[in-house]
Amino acid sequence: MTTLFYVLLILFSLLIGAALWSATLKIKRFERAADICLRGGPWIVFAMLLYSVYFMKNDDYGLLQNLFLSLVMTAMLIVGAALMVGVLIIFAVGAYWTFVTLRGTNYAVYGRRVRMDFSSLWNKIKNWVEGEE
Repeated sequence: MTTLFYVLLILFSLLIGAALWSATLKIKRFERAADICLRGGPWIVFAMLLYSVYFMKNDDYGLLQNLFLSLVMTAMLIVGAALMVGVLIIFAVGAYWTFVTLRGTNYAVYGRRVRMDFSSLWNKIKNWVEGEE
């Protein structure tokens, strides 16, 4: 139960992070879904964390401590998930840009550079194994 609970907690946080990016970038296709996720999602994560601290961990914190701890953990999870989704977006855009740019050259520049790097690296390894360096 606890593993599934925390997997769901992380997935909800990632969903909220993706909705945050979708709302920030104003993607029309996901506007309604992002709005729904941003209105109810943080409350669900907050309730899950409150349940986790109070019932699953059986800690003897006061009510205000539980609320504050759950609130801080909710904010940290959502910010962390938004940062992770942002990094994935940056990687996706960079990969798209790289392959679209190289497609214009029929990948000749990329292939030549890879062959050159591989050849020099292979020669260094061969010289090191043979003891010439």
